[in-house]
Amino acid sequence: MSQADKIRVFIKKNYIDPAREKGKDEITIKAGEVNNRMVNKGLLPTSRVPNVNNALGGKKLEKRCNINLKNREGPPQSTTTEYTYEIMGTSKSNQKKSVKKKPAANSTPIDQKALNKHVEKLKERLAKGEISIEEYREIKNELEK
Repeated sequence: MSQADKIRVFIKKNYIDPAREKGKDEITIKAGEVNNRMVNKGLLPTSRVPNVNNALGGKKLEKRCNINLKNREGPPQSTTTEYTYEIMGTSKSNQKKSVKKKPAANSTPIDQKALNKHVEKLKERLAKGEISIEEYREIKNELEK
């Protein structure tokens, strides 16, 4: 996995997903904080602030996380640069509370043909670099449950 992908996965898991789970419709992330946390956890060998800024400001993160960059404040490649995103699908105006329903006793899981179609689409997104191999595996496992 590329360093940029590692940074995007870290941002998604440690910032975007928790904010989405809390129902937040906006989040601000400081590049220096991401960089420091990743270095402290041994996920980056040394400071990689330009790479973190590139990941935070890139379209791949927006697509992968279903977010829209609303604002960037600060110098282009700095630890103090802050990125504010709109988290899609969580605002009260467009979010519908989803309720997990247990399948009926006589219901059948997704048929194999539909599953194969979804997996092929995932493979295409993986090949285009829209998702990482970890995201591919995670989504595929969810589909196969």
